[in-house]
Amino acid sequence: MTHHDGDWGILSTQQDEDQARAQAVSDPAAYHAAIAAKELHWYDTGGEQWVSQPGGDAWQGWHAASGAKGSAEASWTPWSSALDADAAPFYRWFVDGQTNACFNLLDRHVLSGRGKNQALVFEGDRWDPSKNEGRGGPVFEQRLSYRELLVEIALRARVLKSLNLSAGDRIALNLPNILEQIFYILAAQRLGVIYTPVFGGFSAKTLSDRIHDAGAKVVITADGGYRNAEVVPYKSTYTDPALDNYVPRPAALQNSLHRPRIGQLCTSPRGTAGAV
Repeated sequence: MTHHDGDWGILSTQQDEDQARAQAVSDPAAYHAAIAAKELHWYDTGGEQWVSQPGGDAWQGWHAASGAKGSAEASWTPWSSALDADAAPFYRWFVDGQTNACFNLLDRHVLSGRGKNQALVFEGDRWDPSKNEGRGGPVFEQRLSYRELLVEIALRARVLKSLNLSAGDRIALNLPNILEQIFYILAAQRLGVIYTPVFGGFSAKTLSDRIHDAGAKVVITADGGYRNAEVVPYKSTYTDPALDNYVPRPAALQNSLHRPRIGQLCTSPRGTAGAV
């Protein structure tokens, strides 16, 4: 199911399924290239625009700087080769193509006029049984539109850039189930920063292993969060020991970015993060 129509991905008969399978087997490059061109927006460096090919003819999209309508000829392709099998079984897909997960998740929805549509519903850990006429509901709930989410991501991207992070750099996240985790993941995708989210229940030693293995320059954490309606410390229990006690000094991280004030973890996503 896509933003272009309601049919892609629906194989209503066994014949449709057999035909799709046969196409994928006989010409995997053409099969997946057609899907990628239709379902994703790709960056056209010559035209400085983001475009997709929804109808199989001309490419359509928006100029990167202005957001004005953009287009490219049907013969243009964002990749030099859809599939490079020269070093099989080490295949390379969409060689030289450029796309961005964050743009495809957010920007194109805003540019298409769907900015007011709901993009995300966040429910906190704590539960109030008296809500919804006794059916219960989360104590804290926040709904974000595509436009609102895009603003939050842009703010977090500025934080990462202020730490001199750029495409190819690596970070680790050790956060409770709060919106900041989604914000920073999407911000990292936006900048091309490689990220590794580490489950909050892992030990400090396990966290340090993940940080060291990833070669992370920055770890993003929080003072604490809620689990089963109880406050659980993060920075002092996991992140600080992971950096101070386990990670070899040559691989020590340059920064530890955290959000202060436990009481605001789930209620103030715009709170200022501090670097220590």
